[in-house]
Amino acid sequence: MNLNMILRKLIILNEEICEKPQTDKVSLLKVYVCDATGGFLDPQKLVSSLNIAGLVFGEMDIFHYYHEEGTKPAFSAASMHEPGTFDLARLQLVRTSGIVMFISSTSIESWPEDFRVMLAAAKRVAASLEAVLYSAPEVLWTEEHEQAIVTKLGISSD
Repeated sequence: MNLNMILRKLIILNEEICEKPQTDKVSLLKVYVCDATGGFLDPQKLVSSLNIAGLVFGEMDIFHYYHEEGTKPAFSAASMHEPGTFDLARLQLVRTSGIVMFISSTSIESWPEDFRVMLAAAKRVAASLEAVLYSAPEVLWTEEHEQAIVTKLGISSD
């Protein structure tokens, strides 16, 4: 399954959830972590950084974060480049300039906590790789963008 297929599947799930009258429409939540120079991320450092941030390699050949005692991933991370997967057996051949972390939970109620943890993980991975955050492949992450999501999700600033 390639990255576009994964994201399409999640968007469809998101649309189905948002069609319920009691829910507030929230777009698919994602954060990009990209090489600051426009080059490629070191694949060994990338995997190590993802693991240190609590993500584990798994289903669909991408990385997932599980809350303690969770059975479904709270969020996932895939390569920005097709097919979006990671071939750990041939890690030295992996070439990606960035990853996309995205909320994979189908429960909107968990999105505020999932987003908080995902953003912290993205910032941790970016710092360890000397990378930068983006809100879209070519749009830098800003405090304003972050605050807009925090406000939309109703996350307290505590």
